[in-house]
Amino acid sequence: MRVALFAVALLAAGCSHVFTKIQPGMTSAEVRALTEPEGVGPSEVVTYPPNAQAWYYGEDRCILLVDDRVVQKNVTREQTVASVPGLAHVKQTSKALCAPPGAEQPDDRTNIYVPGVGGVELQN
Repeated sequence: MRVALFAVALLAAGCSHVFTKIQPGMTSAEVRALTEPEGVGPSEVVTYPPNAQAWYYGEDRCILLVDDRVVQKNVTREQTVASVPGLAHVKQTSKALCAPPGAEQPDDRTNIYVPGVGGVELQN
């Protein structure tokens, strides 16, 4: 079990390192040349006609290509919006989203966690 968790953490760290090198203006071929030697590729590709694609690297990283050029990259962001030490934490999570203007956007999520009791996720 520990070996599996270590492997997942190592893979995520590798993706993070490569993802930081992706820059706006790069072509899809340049992105592939950068990521494929590291064994990293998109886990999902979403096409937005007529000329855009979102490449997702897991659930927490993405890039948006328009006319075969990177125009945006995004990562999941989490922020604590309220906390009572030892009692409860409220966190707002904005999942990584790469979509052209006007495309449907998922809602942010709010997580409430009470130690010893558990947590709940609310869709905003």
